[in-house]
Amino acid sequence: MKQFTLPALLFLSACASAPAPQPAPSPVVNRQSLPAETADSGAAESQQRPAEILASEPRNEGDSRNPAVADLLAMAEQGMGAGEYNRSVALAERAMLIDRYDPEVYLLLARAHRSLGNLALSRQYAARGLAYTEPGSLIYANLQALR
Repeated sequence: MKQFTLPALLFLSACASAPAPQPAPSPVVNRQSLPAETADSGAAESQQRPAEILASEPRNEGDSRNPAVADLLAMAEQGMGAGEYNRSVALAERAMLIDRYDPEVYLLLARAHRSLGNLALSRQYAARGLAYTEPGSLIYANLQALR
């Protein structure tokens, strides 16, 4: 009987030990429901952070471009020539995921959507592309014409 009591005792002692208590998660606080003093401290924190830049500097036509974007735009141009406007839109959108500040991406999207009959969307892409290109450039003139 002694030979069974030692393993049973070890087994029971291992089962009796409890894991260390976990700290409780912090509650989610809604800033609008806080008193004015606490909400003001949150506003002071947000004022200390630098503002996000929404647009980059306009690009010149001779600026270097990501090779993947160049390849995608070349394939999209081929699709435009073949009348495959949906394919061109898909390729240009992939290029925009890589470099959303390239004005030629917006020019191609505006042209493709115009060809599909989506005039409102074409104008939106043209207006967005104008923010990323330098006035007086050929791309700027083409985007302006589509707007």
